[in-house]
Amino acid sequence: MPRAKPLRSLYLFRHAKASQGGKEGPHDHERPLTEDGVAAARAVGAALRAGGQDLGYALCSTSRRTVETYENVAFSYPGLPAVLDRAVYEADVPRLLSLVQAFDDRHAHATVFGHNPTHHDLAVMLATHGTPKLLAKLAHTFSPGTVARIDFDVDHWDHVVPELGTLGLLLAPHDLMHA
Repeated sequence: MPRAKPLRSLYLFRHAKASQGGKEGPHDHERPLTEDGVAAARAVGAALRAGGQDLGYALCSTSRRTVETYENVAFSYPGLPAVLDRAVYEADVPRLLSLVQAFDDRHAHATVFGHNPTHHDLAVMLATHGTPKLLAKLAHTFSPGTVARIDFDVDHWDHVVPELGTLGLLLAPHDLMHA
């Protein structure tokens, strides 16, 4: 008999809209969020909280835009614990998956604040179950400020593997403007 509730929920949260880098702008790692990015991160955080989502524990890239995304989401989640790890900034899909698989099993819910294309690619690789509408939306885009919740019916994080997850939520800032 299937369990009524998944045992693990992974939130993959792409940083919100950031300023442009380049010759005249800040180095990539130091790019801050734009005003729109700050507003989007706060709005998505508030919507998640209002929807009863439990972000649990957070692993966050050390890039400025990603830390600022975490901080603005955390306005709706006071006390949300976070670990900053440069490995998230530098990770490819296999490395990011290994970081997820290393999560402490005391946390049933965990959130990774990071970057594309890695976040989008990992979400597509993990979430092969869910409603056709959500899966099609995921296949199409993972814009700045988007969060995907992928649920797993596993007892341990190290059992999270490709094609095992169910996409339970996909929320982008523009979804809130059209709601």
